[in-house]
Amino acid sequence: MLTRSLLSALRGRNGAHLPLYGVEYDNPEINTSRPARWSVMTNIHLLKMAVNRCIFGPPKYLINLAQPISGREKAEERDEFMRTQLDLASLLPDYLDDAGYPYDRDAIGDRNFPLGRAEAIAGRFMETWGLAILTLLSQTAPYAAHAEGLARFKESWHTANTHAALAHDALFGGVGIYWTLRDSYDHYQDAIRRLNGPKPPKSDVIRAWETLKEKESEFDEYRAHAYVGSTRRDVVKRCKAAFGVFNTHACQLGLIMTLASLWEMRKNQPGGADIKDLPAFSAALVAGWNTFFKSGGSRARDRRYAFTRDCSHPINQISNMDTPNAVYFRYFWMQALATSSAWRHLDSWLPNRDAFDAGLSAARHMYLDLCIKQKLKALESSDPLLGPERRIARAKKLATAELQKALHHWFDVLPQEFEAWLASEVSRGNQVELDLANEVPAPEATDASNR
Repeated sequence: MLTRSLLSALRGRNGAHLPLYGVEYDNPEINTSRPARWSVMTNIHLLKMAVNRCIFGPPKYLINLAQPISGREKAEERDEFMRTQLDLASLLPDYLDDAGYPYDRDAIGDRNFPLGRAEAIAGRFMETWGLAILTLLSQTAPYAAHAEGLARFKESWHTANTHAALAHDALFGGVGIYWTLRDSYDHYQDAIRRLNGPKPPKSDVIRAWETLKEKESEFDEYRAHAYVGSTRRDVVKRCKAAFGVFNTHACQLGLIMTLASLWEMRKNQPGGADIKDLPAFSAALVAGWNTFFKSGGSRARDRRYAFTRDCSHPINQISNMDTPNAVYFRYFWMQALATSSAWRHLDSWLPNRDAFDAGLSAARHMYLDLCIKQKLKALESSDPLLGPERRIARAKKLATAELQKALHHWFDVLPQEFEAWLASEVSRGNQVELDLANEVPAPEATDASNR
């Protein structure tokens, strides 16, 4: 219900939000780590994950920034968190009657709520968390650039013939057309492989799918121009690699979990937190990130590519883009906010920065731990004769050096600051022995089922 309210808001957009045709909401496949269509930026499954984490938590994933996503979640804890996140105490009476069914407000949850108050609950969500989530996905620089490039691409598309019109509708029009074209093309290819004689003529449906494949490179140019102001071949290629990260569930959910985690910190700041301020808080985060992306200076240090692996000293060493890895992307997004130019947009919201710095430190430690485990796994293959102790020592050295260089290059963290952080982590006993049996986070249940 809450996820659908996000789509409804996009359907009635006034230009401030990501266009509805930039969201994949009709894909019959759900077990994916990114949208399937090259034209979209996100999908309904990511939106549901965003609602799940921001509204239902559970809070441990938002408060403890060293907590990986894994294991079963208690429905009671999730429901209690939802009631807090939507401040149902100010929306509904303690006890209410809904079409003859009695409800205790403190028992309302994901699967037990008064249908007669569903619109009011969804309205509260959209006024606060919903608008905040859409702000992140619409106005943060890479996502704003995708939406702008997609709009210009749509305007430039000529539909003078039937197959061009079909291809256009597959991206910008009716539900299910894209998948019908794809399946028809696959069936056509299978038929050709079975034939010994001449190929059958191509129908408009087949030509429409081929048009879609040809148009992808054209869209890449529009998006690159919107993002970095250039359509040079090398720039387009580099942008495509960057958006190969930005359009993953892990990256987007990490962005949204940053909002939710920092809001938890806001609750403990002087004056507390009023959920009506969430859209403004989200806008402040966007301003911080957009400042980060605009800064950096040289071409080799263009921060618009800071999250990619195709760059000098990449901070992104994540071996896969599975959704639970959102917790590591949350660290990247927080590290960007920690730069001095970006933090100016947040200092009035989080005047006591100690909580942010502590959370950032915990998140960095968890990410470094992941990098060490990945290095260990690589060394097991590349140097199997190396003993366990030497392998761990080398993995720590390599991972730590790479992270230090990345933080200095992209996030202005000086080497001495990093060394001080590393020393403080060890002195606090946080540098625990690695659990080699747990090298990657457990898969999350599918949601459809500086410095």
